[in-house]
Amino acid sequence: MKLSPAMRRISIRQNSLTALRSAVLVPGYPTRRSAALTLGIPRTTFNAHLRLVEDSAGFAVFNHRKRPVTLTPRGRPLIREAKRLIALLDEARGSRPVG
Repeated sequence: MKLSPAMRRISIRQNSLTALRSAVLVPGYPTRRSAALTLGIPRTTFNAHLRLVEDSAGFAVFNHRKRPVTLTPRGRPLIREAKRLIALLDEARGSRPVG
């Protein structure tokens, strides 16, 4: 799978897979807090994951001002790519797929 430039920048960061797993959960949850609770991690950790994804991508992936949190136009293809990448990695590891 060929990675987009943004995903390449994200993928070289430490803890990028964990951060991407958090990021793909945001759409569909009413708040970041509820998504963090689903993962069983502190909200501060969850927010750090989202910052890692957005800082590495170089653009806003989420519209944090709306409830529920929504994807930006540039964030939609990145999160689709993240879901495909995670599914491929999980399949290779014999884990269950994401989303």
